[in-house]
Amino acid sequence: MSKKLYSTQKWKDYLKGRQDTELRNARRRNSGPRFSGTPAQKRISLSRRRSQTIAAPALFSIVNNPDGAMRFFLSLELYSTKYKLNLDLSGVQQITTDAIAALIATVLRLGVPVAGNLPINTDAQRMLMDSGFFEYVNSTQNLPKIKRGSIKRQKSRMVEPLVARDLVHFGTKSIFGASQKSTAAYSTLIECMANTRNHASGRSDKNKPEKKRIPETWWATVYADAGRGKICFTFVDTGVGIFRSVRLGMVPMHVR
Repeated sequence: MSKKLYSTQKWKDYLKGRQDTELRNARRRNSGPRFSGTPAQKRISLSRRRSQTIAAPALFSIVNNPDGAMRFFLSLELYSTKYKLNLDLSGVQQITTDAIAALIATVLRLGVPVAGNLPINTDAQRMLMDSGFFEYVNSTQNLPKIKRGSIKRQKSRMVEPLVARDLVHFGTKSIFGASQKSTAAYSTLIECMANTRNHASGRSDKNKPEKKRIPETWWATVYADAGRGKICFTFVDTGVGIFRSVRLGMVPMHVR
């Protein structure tokens, strides 16, 4: 009787399913961070880490100071493997919304305790506070109370037309007094969302069934710069990017 049971297709399918599950678990263990212990032990390990202070550049902007900003972000990546992070923002004289959005996305992705202080410069301090930055980073000092309302931030993993519309309306209303349409800004935000969903997670995710895919999270920010009378949109994700998510090939050239 038992011999007949072990020879059935149902039993073979069961064994194959078990093998596939064990293989997926082994790959997940090998690809993830190497830590032997329970989740509680991991939390204790993180809490016992020493802190490493990393100073942000005086001009903290990816657009206007890409070299300085990238060195700062690379330092965060390097030290986050062994230390808790303490962000020294006191020397920041100018900060832009693109740097703030990228910093929030990086802090959340690293998954280690992060603390930070405020810039001494009042303009940089106001922008950082207005962005809601300290909802994600522990403050090392008492935070002043400010009137918020010039920056709106959203995040998602999907293409969100209503979010794009709300960001455009928020920015135009803050500058012009009434919400207005901006087809160019709206279309650009939608295109960025679609590119993040289709390309940011990498080629390896393309082979997974649709239900098991985990799209990369994107962050979109609109800043109403009343001083310059401009609306500044920022869109950022921490995915692999289009050049590592599609196969590149040689394009044939015809010389005449």
